[in-house]
Amino acid sequence: MRQLLIMMFGMLFMASMAAADDTTTETCANGAGIVITGNLSGHKYCLSNQNMSWWNAYAWCDSIGRSLFDASMCCINRTNCPYDQCPEFLDTKINKWGWSATPIRSDSAYTVLISTSGLRTDFKRSHTGPFALCY
Repeated sequence: MRQLLIMMFGMLFMASMAAADDTTTETCANGAGIVITGNLSGHKYCLSNQNMSWWNAYAWCDSIGRSLFDASMCCINRTNCPYDQCPEFLDTKINKWGWSATPIRSDSAYTVLISTSGLRTDFKRSHTGPFALCY
């Protein structure tokens, strides 16, 4: 009986280790962000782990040798791109808004919801909800 329990425990342990490998996420910025691969370009973007204002997101990207993504990167072929979508980003596991460098007015900038690829135009740059999305 003891041997059977040890063998079952060993099998469960090995199965849990294999499952853990399936959920690993590539990190960036020395672990302060996660990598998101662009659906159209294949480029590896860095999304911060902390939400921040646009000004802080701009500085954070700069500090890791990158820049905020430009909303014009949303589509490779603009003729097949809906105006309120960013097909470059669509990862249903990541439900976060990411800042873009693209201004709308002097006090706001485009953001993209990674989980749906939706663009939003009403975030003020001082708002601390979105995350830095670096190119």
